Amino acid sequence: MTDARTADTIAAQTVRETRVGTTVLSERSDMALISLGVKRGAQVPVPMGVSLPGPGAWHGGRGLGAFWTGPGQWMLEAEHMSEVDMTRNLRHGMPGLSISAQGAHRVMLELVACDAQTVEALMARLTDLEIDSFAPGSARSAHLAGSEVFVIRRAPNRLALLVARNDSSRVWQVMNRAMVERAAGLRGALEPVL
Repeated sequence: MTDARTADTIAAQTVRETRVGTTVLSERSDMALISLGVKRGAQVPVPMGVSLPGPGAWHGGRGLGAFWTGPGQWMLEAEHMSEVDMTRNLRHGMPGLSISAQGAHRVMLELVACDAQTVEALMARLTDLEIDSFAPGSARSAHLAGSEVFVIRRAPNRLALLVARNDSSRVWQVMNRAMVERAAGLRGALEPVL
């Protein structure tokens, strides 16, 4: 499922934001981020009504989302919910799972552009992802600015990046520079940044 919210709606819910032309990069402080682990052989749950996807996929809608991070492991995200409340809800409704709040360790950045071409050009330049197979609803680990990040393709023109908190400033700077260079028409003048 894709998310068609506008850049202005997303910007109203952010801490840090930069706008270059019609492309917006923002830090999402309103996202609860919870890692969820299921023991081998256990039935895969449907936490808060979100089906947990398989490798390389993201499922989301109505402010909730999930993506696969490894065998038996997922990251859950919820807008406008504290990690304490989300963790409590999950533990109460699904005993026996490994549940851990991630907001102290990770930052969610979002990129919203006016078109898919801008998003794809930035991904191709900055990550090691195969862009042709990275459709909306995809989520994969990638390298960006010397950091390992999870990249989520929420919609044709919308990405989310889950970044380690201590790498977030570097990733932010590299993303911002690439946005400025693309807007200025310099995108082909520099080498890819991985």
